[in-house]
Amino acid sequence: MTGSSFAVETPAAKVAAAAGPGPSAPHLVDPLAPAPHRVTQRGRPARSILTWRGRRGRMSATKWRALEEILPRFDIGLAAPTYGSPIDHSTVPRLTIGSRQLVLEVGSGMGDATVELASRQPELDVIACEPHLAGVARLCRILADEGIGNVRIHPGDALDVLDALPDQSLTVLRAFFPDPWPRNRHHIKRLVQPSFEKTAGRVLVPGGVVHLATDVDDYAGQMGEVFGQWAVVEPPFRPETKFERIGREAGRTIVDLAYRRHP
Repeated sequence: MTGSSFAVETPAAKVAAAAGPGPSAPHLVDPLAPAPHRVTQRGRPARSILTWRGRRGRMSATKWRALEEILPRFDIGLAAPTYGSPIDHSTVPRLTIGSRQLVLEVGSGMGDATVELASRQPELDVIACEPHLAGVARLCRILADEGIGNVRIHPGDALDVLDALPDQSLTVLRAFFPDPWPRNRHHIKRLVQPSFEKTAGRVLVPGGVVHLATDVDDYAGQMGEVFGQWAVVEPPFRPETKFERIGREAGRTIVDLAYRRHP
């Protein structure tokens, strides 16, 4: 991406991770692998709780080819260390930010909203984060087929990217329909927690916006509580997503929330 707002300082030796069965894709991480020995980009112990549900399923040969042949063109290169291996922090890449406005998307799913918003807003650069490889493969194929050049992909946990971003580097942070974890005992796994609000405050520029969407009433209430000290603003345009359609058909109310970081 010429003149993009983000880049990666390539480490001396990139740390590999297994992608599971199928053609080799050494920079991908199995999202269901145990995480006790991982570290974040800031050197802290890796989180033992994931905010998304792991999924396993068969990948077609076409999707594996997309991961092997197309993903390297769009991958931001923020590889996670091999599970259980010692960490050499001198080899961990850091994201560096340039002059263009940057958006981070938590959970790009199958990529439909990502592609539409990127096409509508070519002046913005987007990092689309998605741990499920089927969605990553589909997004890769669409970006390549349609020649969209302002999107980069992290095939993993968005929180790892947030850890790697420098302060005041994002214009927009968006999370559309994050996993609601409906059982009370699982609410600790929800993405939107006080720690997420603190991270958003660090990585957003003054006046930057957090845009959230959910179809779960009590999660919408939790989002409002977490960002209760931020200025409420009109939510930006958002295309309808697959999960939104499913929610509407089930009779659930769709809630969009947007908050502006104080200067």
